[in-house]
Amino acid sequence: MKFIRNNLANFITLARIGLAISLIFLEIFSLEFFIVYGLCGVSDVLDGFVARTLNISTKFGSLLDSLSDWFYFVVLAVKLFPTLQRLFPFAIWVLIFVAFFFHMSAYVICYIKFRRFSALHTYMNKVMSFMIFGLPFTFIGEITNLYCIYSYIGGSLAVYGSIELCFIHLYAKEYDIRNKSIYILLKNQREYATK
Repeated sequence: MKFIRNNLANFITLARIGLAISLIFLEIFSLEFFIVYGLCGVSDVLDGFVARTLNISTKFGSLLDSLSDWFYFVVLAVKLFPTLQRLFPFAIWVLIFVAFFFHMSAYVICYIKFRRFSALHTYMNKVMSFMIFGLPFTFIGEITNLYCIYSYIGGSLAVYGSIELCFIHLYAKEYDIRNKSIYILLKNQREYATK
């Protein structure tokens, strides 16, 4: 029983991977797709909540969460790509590429500087995850080009968040998961300088 309690958050995270795999086999934008997709989103919030509430947060759990997020978003990208390729204008693809480039750069910077895989959950990363999660819902209904407006906003925020992540790693003196934004990092550095 203790084993289950201590790994409950990890089990929820692993369930998200299973749910993401099942998305591959569901018809895009069907009711079943949105139910499973919604469960993926709920599990993403729930695993962190359970880990914090039960005080069972671990480095492994944080890494597993980040890896499952990447897996989930890759499955989503593969599933949505035919629709997005047809509907997205070139400018949105540029935003996606720039955000991806800086996000990958942040991982490289963190590894070179701190010799570790970066799994910082910044505020902007949370906003980016929420925006990505909301994207399929913008294809529902009769609102013309809602997905396009939504994607310009989300893409711009993703670029900002990815660049911010690079700056956090570049300017931080040590790896600290409490650096949820560049503003918090700079505030903490000023406080340490005055002590």
